[in-house]
Amino acid sequence: MTAPPPPAAPYGPQTLAIRRFLQRLAALPAAAWDEAAARHEAAQGSPRFAAAARVLAAAVAATQREPERDAALGPLLQLVAVPTDDPAPDAAPELAPVAEAALAAVLALLVRDVLSATAFATLYAPFAEAIPPASLDGG
Repeated sequence: MTAPPPPAAPYGPQTLAIRRFLQRLAALPAAAWDEAAARHEAAQGSPRFAAAARVLAAAVAATQREPERDAALGPLLQLVAVPTDDPAPDAAPELAPVAEAALAAVLALLVRDVLSATAFATLYAPFAEAIPPASLDGG
């Protein structure tokens, strides 16, 4: 028996934007990854970021997009995993420093349609210059 085909929109209504983000993230130079990681780390301690993170978690739950979130995690983890010569089969992969920033951006895109503009901008900010969000919507 063959597996059913994957859904056309595995990441929900923002599938196209998330796919484009992942493609463009993969194409960024290492320096851009480092800059995004540094921006994210600097923002994490702020009350604005904490509030946006709470709103993000509530939005994922309220929209019941946990399956879409989980589907987006696979390609993101593959992208930000640090290659190793001899990985232990049961060990968690080592992740690039940009991983947390990229996760916040992907999750913000996932529920962008229900997030406030401020919450979205706060969570997506580390990538706003390198991958403008408007560039993810159109061709």
